[in-house]
Amino acid sequence: MGLEQAKRHFDLHHGGADGWITFARIENGVFRQWHFRPEEASAALSEWIGEDVYFSQNTFYRPVRRVENVRQLRALYVDVDFYMLNFSPEWVIGHMETFIFGERVPEPNLIIHSGRGFVVVWLIEPVPGKKALPLWQAVERHFAAQFRDIGGDPRATDAARVFRIAGSINSRNGAEVTVQFRHPYRYQLRQLQVDYLPELTPRKTKTRGRPRKIARLFSVHALHAARLRDLARLPVSYTATGPAASWKIRRRRCGRRRSLTWNFRSLCPIRKSPAPPYRPRRPGKRDRTRKLTGSPGRRVIRARATISRTTS
Repeated sequence: MGLEQAKRHFDLHHGGADGWITFARIENGVFRQWHFRPEEASAALSEWIGEDVYFSQNTFYRPVRRVENVRQLRALYVDVDFYMLNFSPEWVIGHMETFIFGERVPEPNLIIHSGRGFVVVWLIEPVPGKKALPLWQAVERHFAAQFRDIGGDPRATDAARVFRIAGSINSRNGAEVTVQFRHPYRYQLRQLQVDYLPELTPRKTKTRGRPRKIARLFSVHALHAARLRDLARLPVSYTATGPAASWKIRRRRCGRRRSLTWNFRSLCPIRKSPAPPYRPRRPGKRDRTRKLTGSPGRRVIRARATISRTTS
């Protein structure tokens, strides 16, 4: 009886599979693994039926059970450890049938009664592991999140997971592992994404560094135009205080009296933009002969030198 259930379970899950399939067993407290081709694994089941027998849910390129070696993704699954929350198996089955199956997740193909918990399995059309692993992982985590309230294990969501096979014995409580076969239809992974995965929202990129303190930088012309607009809005009185280009603006605001002196040629405060320094014109040749500077003694010497040059 146990061998027939194991063959039916294995053939439904891995019928027509390609790659290596892992079988595992606990022997003397040590977890040991063996790898078979699909045609070899079905014939070797008679030697494996016993206590604590597991098999991989997906196939691998090499006889090494690792996520990077996944060849075919063939199933989605959720490990429901309801015994940790002291729920009864009947209540958990009723809760899943009423609130989860057909509403938040599709109808599963298999429900494995592992002895102390459930493993809910959805069979999918085989997809290559290297290309479809990110999408498969997103759907797998979303399905596992729907069973969180009844003991869904978020850690049992990797693509190299192994679960108990039907007909084996759970050595922790001596219960036989049974499987509830619900339907043989295989789902399309892309269709599961469209039907059940929520829409992705674009991620907001955070700018590095501190936020800018300067809200806006003005060019010279934009700064002048902004100042003119500010002056036009203010109720001010103009009083001439100097040249025609300078005015003194007096206004009252917030109970204070302020006075500003502006140069309307450059629209900048006079104190902050002083006039360029005075540079005297360089004297010509005539100025050199006529202009006498320095002490009286030097003036006489220069005059004599000028007279001697003209007479010669």
